Amino acid sequence: MWTLDIRKKTWTRTAVDDAVAVNTAGEGSALLVLTRDGVLHSIDPVSGAQTAHLAVSGGPVEGQPVIRIDPDRAYVNDIGGRKVHEIAYNDNLRVARTFALDIAPSLMVETGL
Repeated sequence: MWTLDIRKKTWTRTAVDDAVAVNTAGEGSALLVLTRDGVLHSIDPVSGAQTAHLAVSGGPVEGQPVIRIDPDRAYVNDIGGRKVHEIAYNDNLRVARTFALDIAPSLMVETGL
């Protein structure tokens, strides 16, 4: 994945094997990376070091996973598990809540910050 530092006008490449979804809350925030095995990783954007990780599905991810981020939480869909996980990304990827659904959450947007 590539990260743009708009202040320095530089791109930084961070190698992560099998990344299927990536997002960040912006400057000073970790990169959140979901890998094919269903693990969410928190990556320091400067050093490229992993700072935390959390399994958010029981196996390989299905469909097109999504990571949505607001100022306090990240939301990760688990299509096969029919869940959406609310993650406190500034608290070592602590699971704040898990929403069990009767549908597969294959498309996801966030509204109402």
